[in-house]
Amino acid sequence: MDSKEDTHSFIVRVWFIDEDESDVSSLRRVVLRGSIDHVGSGKRMYFYKLDRITDFILDQIGNEMKRPISIGTSIKMSVERLYKSLTMWFHHDQT
Repeated sequence: MDSKEDTHSFIVRVWFIDEDESDVSSLRRVVLRGSIDHVGSGKRMYFYKLDRITDFILDQIGNEMKRPISIGTSIKMSVERLYKSLTMWFHHDQT
């Protein structure tokens, strides 16, 4: 299972956009945006919700029978950890 055929590489970029909903600073809203690239195919997807990362990765990996069923759960947990880390980083950076 260590062959190159079983290896997929992805590049994930995440950024925040400040969307002011009015001139009142209390209505300031910061939203997450990002992109993910599948290195092997060159395909790119832009997203505004991190859970779309899981969908994109699973689409690129395909429905290989030798792939463990738990890989989707593992990817989802990694994305959730990424979200928590980004949220903590962003809130820490704002103080």
